[in-house]
Amino acid sequence: MSAASHISALKAKHQQLENQIHYAEQHFLPTADYKKAKLKIKDEIRQLELLLGTHSELPDAA
Repeated sequence: MSAASHISALKAKHQQLENQIHYAEQHFLPTADYKKAKLKIKDEIRQLELLLGTHSELPDAA
């Protein structure tokens, strides 16, 4: 898997977690685990982008 495709996969996972957080918040369910996983993925995306010299826009909200 190339670095670019890995970043794309991480971004998809990041969006999926965002959707799960939104659902959990709407149904008064715990979100801490989702938020931790989302932040970890966001950090990994940023590290890979720094190595590749690219940058993308991800929402800053955790």
